[in-house]
Amino acid sequence: MGFIEDTIVKAKEVFDIAGRKTGEVIEIQKLKVNAASLNHQIAKDYETLGRLWYDIHKANSGNTESLEVLCKEIEQKLEKLKKLEAKIALAKNGKLCVSCGHVNQSDAFFCSKCGKELTAVAAEEPEEAAAEE
Repeated sequence: MGFIEDTIVKAKEVFDIAGRKTGEVIEIQKLKVNAASLNHQIAKDYETLGRLWYDIHKANSGNTESLEVLCKEIEQKLEKLKKLEAKIALAKNGKLCVSCGHVNQSDAFFCSKCGKELTAVAAEEPEEAAAEE
């Protein structure tokens, strides 16, 4: 009877671990979907920005107020995207390069894309960003 009980306990432990891993994967996927959606919105904003610039240039109009408003919106979305990417990196136990935004392995000391040093401060920034939301 001890063998069967041990087997059941081990099976429960395996299922618990699998459940936690599944939850982590789902959370990462949600973050990735949010990031992809935000990237799509930013691309549309860039397209609108180009169209506005063309219309202003064609009409020889000096009214660039709408361009400035759209540029600020794009900057806000880019900042939000940067925070999402940092959350994804942390969820994957990776390090996000603050210089280029590349996600590196957790044991990396330098960014594998741009070569900048990955500091402990960079790893703390996403946590502060998450606390702000």
